[in-house]
Amino acid sequence: MTTEIVIVQHAECVRAPDASLNENGRAHAATIAGVLAEAPWDGIWSSPLRRARETADIIGTACGIDVALDDRLRERMDWDGTRPFEEFLADWRRATTERTWTPPGGDSSHTTGARIRAALDDIASDERVYRALVVSHGGATLDLVRDLVGDEAAQPFADGIPNCALTTVVRDGNWRVVAVAACT
Repeated sequence: MTTEIVIVQHAECVRAPDASLNENGRAHAATIAGVLAEAPWDGIWSSPLRRARETADIIGTACGIDVALDDRLRERMDWDGTRPFEEFLADWRRATTERTWTPPGGDSSHTTGARIRAALDDIASDERVYRALVVSHGGATLDLVRDLVGDEAAQPFADGIPNCALTTVVRDGNWRVVAVAACT
């Protein structure tokens, strides 16, 4: 059985712990939701972090699908406001370049890629699911892509995946990456 999963990077958000979407992000999510609603989907899964949930809810409403939350789809690390944002960003950059390094309060890039892949494996193992949407985070998606196709293929996105960009992966025995950070 072949399963196609489109991973949607959450929409633009405010800079705050467990950030919510900003006005531009809500508008952008509505636009991408309109595009995605033109195709049939067997389900939508989301990271439990607010910015992803809000993006998924907008898409789910447009597609007429209830959103399922999966903690494995969360970001590698999330700023909680207890330390300066610049310090968080420094750790983020280090975790991006040193894939085995585990940042304070987060997961290594390798661990995150494996966690996301396990979630996708579970989605793809459901024989009722042929096409699925997943709303996650740019770092986590990039970690998955790096695990599937290597660091070089992901290099153009080292500075991040744009908000609402679509990354498509297909499992037909093995996982293959069809598109990374496609913008509509």
